[in-house]
Amino acid sequence: MEGRRGQRRHGSSGGAAHALLVGPSALTRAVEVRLISGVSDPLGWALRALRKAHAKGLSLWVTVDHAQSARLLHHVCAADPQGFLPLAAPDAPSHVRRRSRIQLHHTEASIGSPPPGTHWLNLGSEIHPELMAFAGVVDCVPADEAAAQRGRQRYRLYQKMGCEVIHSREGA
Repeated sequence: MEGRRGQRRHGSSGGAAHALLVGPSALTRAVEVRLISGVSDPLGWALRALRKAHAKGLSLWVTVDHAQSARLLHHVCAADPQGFLPLAAPDAPSHVRRRSRIQLHHTEASIGSPPPGTHWLNLGSEIHPELMAFAGVVDCVPADEAAAQRGRQRYRLYQKMGCEVIHSREGA
């Protein structure tokens, strides 16, 4: 951008006067996706992830299929009967869901956009349509070959969407 002597090329903050002039990276934010593959016990792994998120005070959406949802809720209650992990089940009333930092959602349901600052834990095999609205993503890929193939497909899609994908194996 050329200007005449005395003309300002930057706004009062010292930044570029027009965001389009500094390139597309200034307008978009790459979502960090941590893809964890080879998970031998996805529900046990998810329970540990939920406890960590709760301890850090994170807002977290968890997508699971119907069968996983019931097993995960049972796992949460049975793992530590004296402990407390506040989360909203997929069928919880809307006033409960609004107040819960950790929410379970069915992968088959249309769940809309997350509130700002929400992280996403994907225990399903689909990519959330509002992926870029999340503050961060953790994608859990079970150890079986069919799940690994779906995980590889999601990995390529995450990259194609411009996400920063960090891949690791459970226990590595």
